Amino acid sequence: MALVHYCPACQEEFRPDVLRCSDCGGVLVPHDDESGAPPPGGDDPEPLPELEGDAVTLVGVDRAYHLDPLVARLASHGVLSRVETSPGRFRLQVGEGDKARALELLAELLPAVPALEHAPSDHADGFDHEAGAYAECPACGEPTAGRPECPACGLALGATEGDER
Repeated sequence: MALVHYCPACQEEFRPDVLRCSDCGGVLVPHDDESGAPPPGGDDPEPLPELEGDAVTLVGVDRAYHLDPLVARLASHGVLSRVETSPGRFRLQVGEGDKARALELLAELLPAVPALEHAPSDHADGFDHEAGAYAECPACGEPTAGRPECPACGLALGATEGDER
């Protein structure tokens, strides 16, 4: 029996000693990959809640768990929110009409959230398409300066110009 850890959000498997997903930061759950049973959460994900009016992004982060206290605070006060995801990016959104109330409710929590330094739409996948290299590591978020390997975590990011393999 081979026990692995599984991320219900990303639907990826990890070694048993890994406790958090390197993509989204979510907590991994144990799964027996030889049982033949599908991993937990393997069904289609729940659809995002429909917000009233246009969706407005309040904050963007690189780890989903940073948004948990914000989502809980909004829910406890009846403000509908959703977390929009793209590779390595998570954005807390509310409806246009709820923005002022949401910001008021989150005023004391937002300073503690490690928000992205740039807008969530800038290099949403961490890849700078103009430079043809990763601006930051998709696993840990550290600047890569176009290197083929992340200097912080060692993730291989691919070959750069002039690299011969």
